Amino acid sequence: KDSAHNLMLKRLNFELCQRKELCKHHAKLEQQKKILLDTIANRKKFLTSLPSHLKSLKKASLPVQNQLGIMHTKKLKQHHSAELLPPALYVIYSQLLAH
Repeated sequence: KDSAHNLMLKRLNFELCQRKELCKHHAKLEQQKKILLDTIANRKKFLTSLPSHLKSLKKASLPVQNQLGIMHTKKLKQHHSAELLPPALYVIYSQLLAH
């Protein structure tokens, strides 16, 4: 009986140590999860503000485009408008652009 009792105590101590290790590992993983969630939230916030920053950059570049004679913004508007054309007319438009 005494050896069975000691064996049970040793087994229980081993299980306790294992549970403590698992709890530490779980806490570590939860901390990593929180850090990753914060990183994701920051990146989402940046991505949602990106269109407004690009729009202001586009506006700021208009005087430089005009000075250099490069009308990139105007060409983009034309391309977006051309996408609304019927397929046959769009093909003709793209072929004219190629020439």
